[in-house]
Amino acid sequence: MIAALRKWVRRFSRDEDGGAAVEAMLVLPILLWAFVASFVMFDAYKKQTDGLKVSYAVADALSREENDINQTFLNSMLKLSDFMTFSPEKLTQRVSIVCYSPQNQSYTVAWSRSTGPKKSSYPAHTNTSIHNERGRLPVIPLGDQLIVVETFMRFTPIVDIGLSDQIFEYWTFTRPRFTNQVKWQGQNSWVCPSA
Repeated sequence: MIAALRKWVRRFSRDEDGGAAVEAMLVLPILLWAFVASFVMFDAYKKQTDGLKVSYAVADALSREENDINQTFLNSMLKLSDFMTFSPEKLTQRVSIVCYSPQNQSYTVAWSRSTGPKKSSYPAHTNTSIHNERGRLPVIPLGDQLIVVETFMRFTPIVDIGLSDQIFEYWTFTRPRFTNQVKWQGQNSWVCPSA
């Protein structure tokens, strides 16, 4: 009986039938994880590029505006941004008009407004808060205005692959195209120094 058992074990150890099925069962979980992970990473990349495109679109629309800006205009830009990203998480945007003084080497806020569901987390810029962000801002000519559009988009992966929830943040800069200033409704005076 022991000899028969040894013979069966020897024959079983040399038998390669079903080897492909066993290998497939070992590799299948890794392949599935790689497929799901690539889908989640592609979704994160798509959300990042969508947010950047939206930020550029809002900045471009503001740069072409010759009329005074009001909260209704900013809210409509936010609705357009939400429509363009198809994101279940609503965006928050902060628009600021900024001037630069080379003499003081400082930035001044002409006006700043936030819009969106998380606008309390991203309040309107003040001279102090914009000065703290000076490393992000370009130097602009004296008397000129800089339109700063910040877009904040929350990203939540649909499957947990080790990628945590994130806030994608975009800073977009442009200058007025058809006018020398972008005014807030009711703001009559030029707030940027020209000398």
